[in-house]
Amino acid sequence: MLAGEAEGRVSVSPFYDERFYLQKNSDVATAVTSGIFRSGLQHFFAAGEAENRVFISPFYDEQYYLQKNSDVATAVASGIFRSGLEHFILAGETESRKASLLFDEQFYLRKNPNVAAQVADGRFSSGLDHYLQVGKLIYLSGTNFNEFGYIGLSTNRKVNPDVEEAIKAGYFGSALEHYLTYGQFEGRGGIFNGTKGNDTVIGFGQIDTLYGVDAEIGQDAIGGTPVGGQALYFTSGINEVDVLVGGNGKDTFALGQTYFAKFGPVPLPFYRGKGDADYARIENYEIGKDEILLAGAASNYDFVQSGDSLNIILSRSGYENQPLTTPDLIAQVKGVTSVSQIESKLQFGGGFMY
Repeated sequence: MLAGEAEGRVSVSPFYDERFYLQKNSDVATAVTSGIFRSGLQHFFAAGEAENRVFISPFYDEQYYLQKNSDVATAVASGIFRSGLEHFILAGETESRKASLLFDEQFYLRKNPNVAAQVADGRFSSGLDHYLQVGKLIYLSGTNFNEFGYIGLSTNRKVNPDVEEAIKAGYFGSALEHYLTYGQFEGRGGIFNGTKGNDTVIGFGQIDTLYGVDAEIGQDAIGGTPVGGQALYFTSGINEVDVLVGGNGKDTFALGQTYFAKFGPVPLPFYRGKGDADYARIENYEIGKDEILLAGAASNYDFVQSGDSLNIILSRSGYENQPLTTPDLIAQVKGVTSVSQIESKLQFGGGFMY
């Protein structure tokens, strides 16, 4: 990614972040201002790399990289590489090594098979390369944290427009960077979701909502009528077994949604269709604080103890409340054994869907 010197042309590499480099190296910023260097990138190639200045991007964390890659740490300690950054540039990126909390290569490629194909045929050096050049501009998510959802559930219903403007102005590399640095401590809600396969989704922050299912960006519509812009849509969860792990804040575990059709609302529970073969396992549920979001009405569900867990079973369908031929396991809540422990924190209706 950083091959070749590009004096004054700081956009030559999508990985290098001029703002970030100058922010982390105030002496370099002063040198650029005084005209000694035309840019931070020129300084990096001329001196910074040899000086082991490793803060070149919010998407690379030297300490994190060495902690997660003990073989690299050993190679750096023995002098084979000057730094973890040097290893990442020469080999780690193409080896799909995770370099920071802001991006998960394996998740990104699994969620976006078209990107994986483009990496395989050489159009991009890695998923991170694609994300920095293309993905983040269209709010694709580099981790379980949903970038689009943090700005708003649709382009017409934004909840954090100030964050969007700050990203466009270059103050943050991504919505997740803002959430990690400020948002989670300001009480801004984060959405975490999985893919169309089996996932473990871990939430964090003061307020978060966890989905094991995939989330896709599509055309915004109300009652089936396009209204312009884009919106966030969640998939069904059929054939998936997902693990949702709550954090230390207030977690909402989403197990369904409501689609607002022309004729009225339609409840759409997740994980319906394969009986006990697809469901969400909820872990670290904090009684009295966390919430569970279900599609439909309370009368659609049965709550049955199973060992140290509570099974949530869809037994009746829709608002007409017709019994299902075969009840369908939707979720298991670990550490909860009675519906009385969670009934005050059950939400019915299925949340914010179009």
